[in-house]
Amino acid sequence: MGGFMSFTKVVQQYSQQDVVKISAQFTLLTLLFTQVGNSFSRPFIMMIAAVAIVLPQGYRQTPLWMLICFFTGFRVFYEWPMVDNHAYLLALWSLVLVVACLSQQTARVLADNARILIGLVFLLASIQKISSANYLDGTFFRFMFLADNRFEDFVVLLTDISYLQIDNARILLDDAQFSPLSVSDKIVPVSSSFDWLVTLSTWWNLLDQIAVACCFLAPAKSYLAKKRDLSLIIFCITTYAVAPVPGFGWLLVSMALAQCEINKFRVAYVFLFFVILFYYEVNIWKILMDFVV
Repeated sequence: MGGFMSFTKVVQQYSQQDVVKISAQFTLLTLLFTQVGNSFSRPFIMMIAAVAIVLPQGYRQTPLWMLICFFTGFRVFYEWPMVDNHAYLLALWSLVLVVACLSQQTARVLADNARILIGLVFLLASIQKISSANYLDGTFFRFMFLADNRFEDFVVLLTDISYLQIDNARILLDDAQFSPLSVSDKIVPVSSSFDWLVTLSTWWNLLDQIAVACCFLAPAKSYLAKKRDLSLIIFCITTYAVAPVPGFGWLLVSMALAQCEINKFRVAYVFLFFVILFYYEVNIWKILMDFVV
């Protein structure tokens, strides 16, 4: 207990520092921990991030951010169009850091662009889901819950579907070219609890993302804008508990720190960085399954 209190005190003291420093350092940690890029660009990105962390004021060195911007941009170009979604955001955020370091209003440039980028990411994600032919009807989560082994403990714990039924469904999906469009009643196990989980996940995921988009894109002094940090924290806590994607989660945290104006939320973001790490390293749904069984 004493150790946790000491850690909390350190986090609180750290969170009171310059937001530019906090945001940039967490971006560098994200680059270092997630091994961003392909076999060519990854070593350079990790090396530059490590150097920027070690050097005094390294997080403010424009040449280092230019190099990071080049290699993250190269990754997008090299892997186009199959690059991960968050790779685009990382390249854009690296460019923002370059521009911010060149500006005399570094903090404002980072804050304004972080707020807009986060808002646009969630807005476009929401539009994509609404316009998709196989999202609102639940097909997306029916497929993901059966095909992606990250979700099997979560599904088995919260529904009456068994591991064997999921394995059988995967065999059928594999025979059907492993396409989400092939998910049908013949493949999906008959289960009202599974249908309930799919419906809840579908609408929670959509509405949560719409809320984040609205809060981050709302006028600065509006009621919604004041709730932007809370909305993003709720999104990260709920989403990454089920689908741990540390690279994207840490990037969102790093960007959110740049625009955060309230110290208690900065502290929450720092803790959230480690919560996402915990989600990634510890399968909480497997632990709960073992406890229940």
